[in-house]
Amino acid sequence: MTDAATTTCGYAYTVTSTSEPDGVFALSARIQYEVDWVCSGSCTSDAGTLGLVDAPAGAGALRVLQRQTVVVR
Repeated sequence: MTDAATTTCGYAYTVTSTSEPDGVFALSARIQYEVDWVCSGSCTSDAGTLGLVDAPAGAGALRVLQRQTVVVR
């Protein structure tokens, strides 16, 4: 993704991870891409779609030490 790309994927932690086992939050992530393609040159098809394609899933741990509040008036 470029820096200008937008996403609806996100999560805001409302507490720190200090009371969690090992002081971290366990996390996992899965991404799916919708893949369409176009061919130029010597092709058996001009275009097509692969539909939804799963990217490799991931897992890890995240330490949250501080949370901040923003007050807007």
